[in-house]
Amino acid sequence: EQPLTVNPLPTVAAIADYQICEADPSGVNDGFEVFDLTSQIAALMANNPTPPTYTVRFYEDAALTIPINNPTTYTNLTNPQTIYVQITNDATTCR
Repeated sequence: EQPLTVNPLPTVAAIADYQICEADPSGVNDGFEVFDLTSQIAALMANNPTPPTYTVRFYEDAALTIPINNPTTYTNLTNPQTIYVQITNDATTCR
């Protein structure tokens, strides 16, 4: 007999658009601003049990090949812009 364990995939909750008011000190309203993407992690993780622990990564593309390396100070590239999220269960490495 071979016992098998099937681990569930982490889920990413659908959340409302993340919007902030433009606050450029120069007064120029260009549609670009600094976002703290990590402030959305709790909402994104709403459907996952804790523990275990998870790693959350943000990307600029749907193929998950362009990582956002500074998600706490991310300046949007377009307005509006779609950000892609990958959640990994640290214990099982399921994503």
